[in-house]
Amino acid sequence: VIQTAKVNAGNLPEYLKEVPYCSSTFGVSLYDGSLDDIRFVPDGSQNADWIRWGRAENSGFTRLEFYIDENTTDEERTCNLIITYDGEDNFLTLRQKTAGGIIKFEDPMVKQACVDAFDLDADGELSYYEAAMPDNIETLNFDQMDIKSFDEFQWFVNVKEIREQIFAESKLESIKFPYAFSILHDAVFFSCQELSDIDLSDI
Repeated sequence: VIQTAKVNAGNLPEYLKEVPYCSSTFGVSLYDGSLDDIRFVPDGSQNADWIRWGRAENSGFTRLEFYIDENTTDEERTCNLIITYDGEDNFLTLRQKTAGGIIKFEDPMVKQACVDAFDLDADGELSYYEAAMPDNIETLNFDQMDIKSFDEFQWFVNVKEIREQIFAESKLESIKFPYAFSILHDAVFFSCQELSDIDLSDI
């Protein structure tokens, strides 16, 4: 269910959806109410021709599908939407990354492992472009490591599966999966006793 905030004078969006620089899609299911309208906020967002959406009515819920074009500019781009749902206006901001932007990792050990494996230009950082290149992360191994977060996994947009026990017995607390992901093998999170947040919202 989409997280939203009431629109009122001067409030900032409480729900910010960040999307990769490359072409992508994501969906939102709205339950127990009716979707009345979805529109751009008249703040220049109406010129955002890089985003489109469609809707499908199903039994008990409405499915919104967003389609995002590749960002070929050197700057992040943003648009704001108002979703009128169940009679109330809600605010959604979409912000799209750039290929050359640098990923800010929360966990330094995760960053080092990803840089060691995927840093193509050897600058000691990982860009959104570099994260989008591999179709697997088989070279990574966080088994029994004292890592906390791998929410940055969401930017590995071409990875569809991860091998068994990659995080087994680690201290992992949270992870966010990329939209293309489809196969979760056995024991990936075996004995991850600190794990409290698995974000599958893009899938």
